[in-house]
Amino acid sequence: MFSPNKTGSKSGSAVTIFGLVFGAESALIEHENIRRREENILRREARLDLARRGLVGTETEIANWKAAREQAFERGRSSGG
Repeated sequence: MFSPNKTGSKSGSAVTIFGLVFGAESALIEHENIRRREENILRREARLDLARRGLVGTETEIANWKAAREQAFERGRSSGG
């Protein structure tokens, strides 16, 4: 059986939980939107670069482009540049 708090009200904790859940959901949605925008920018850059080289920006080509870019970035970091 439910045992109410000292004030006899359970709505305070429900409001608190709702606020936490709503805040977490909002933060997650904002994070997903940021990631989606970043991914779209990166994919656009990949398609443009691939087109300059005469390649079609397929999923495979974009994945290869991203991998090559990441490897170049890692080489630059490890060489101190």
